[in-house]
Amino acid sequence: DRPVFYGALDVDLSPLGELEAKAAGAYLQQFALQNVAASPLKRAVYGANQVLSRQENTDGDFKIINGFTELDRGAWCGKTKGEIGEENMAKFDACDESVTPE
Repeated sequence: DRPVFYGALDVDLSPLGELEAKAAGAYLQQFALQNVAASPLKRAVYGANQVLSRQENTDGDFKIINGFTELDRGAWCGKTKGEIGEENMAKFDACDESVTPE
């Protein structure tokens, strides 16, 4: 697992991400959720399924909401912070729009 900016790239969860989604579903089991929603990205759908599978009083489906999709990180998609560069990351963290990926 690499700390990568995936943004709007539609990638599967890593094994760690799958474990975290299962843990989130187990934690949320204690709440009687009326609705579950996710972005259309595969990793979000996986997480929503983990939550939904542990709920008793749902209609058996979750809502896909396109607006929940992560930001498109442009040229940074699939790159690590190291590949993006320390200077660019510092500027980005300081909200310097000159380094915003296209």
